[in-house]
Amino acid sequence: MSTWVIGRPSGPAWQGAPEVSVDQLVPDGKRLLVVAPHPADEILGCGALLYLARRAGRDVCVLLATDASTRFIDTCAALGELGLGPQSLAVLELPDGSLDRWQAEFSRAVVLTMRPNDVVVMPWREDGHADHEVVAQAVLDALQVLPVPYLEVPIVGLRSARSNSETLPWSRAVRLPVEAVARARKEAAARCFTSAAGCAADWLEYDDEVFFH
Repeated sequence: MSTWVIGRPSGPAWQGAPEVSVDQLVPDGKRLLVVAPHPADEILGCGALLYLARRAGRDVCVLLATDASTRFIDTCAALGELGLGPQSLAVLELPDGSLDRWQAEFSRAVVLTMRPNDVVVMPWREDGHADHEVVAQAVLDALQVLPVPYLEVPIVGLRSARSNSETLPWSRAVRLPVEAVARARKEAAARCFTSAAGCAADWLEYDDEVFFH
């Protein structure tokens, strides 16, 4: 089973890493399943990958653990910017900030959502946010039931990597070049979340999305 970590580093920590394509990350015949703790996490973490996978003809599904009514509307608008309709979104509406109480239930929901041909994207298991790490562990538990390739995305962890690149294993990095159109689509999607507007620049600064294997 392939394992990757996805994120956006800075400076020389990622320069020179081998390039990968969407076809390598989500091969033909695979579905991209993005499992996110909160609305906007899926955009900030891997919005370009979502867009590029859909443009390449892949099926895409986004599974959100939590929801707030206004951010649900934002999420639908953001996914629309990436070429995804509401049929691509599933929301469990678990309570924000207390996912640890629902980890087993969430893991079962992930199993029910997963398909044998999935490539799963989840938060980095050491992301530094309780809900993110609970979701990661729930997905890892689900993968024991249905083993498929998966990716990990540091969202909160990205900020610590900006000041201390040693916090993530950049030596094992490969990078997905984000072309201008994909970058613009991700930026437009991020702007749909007014609550995330102040921090979105941290995830939009670079022209690559980077994975560790």
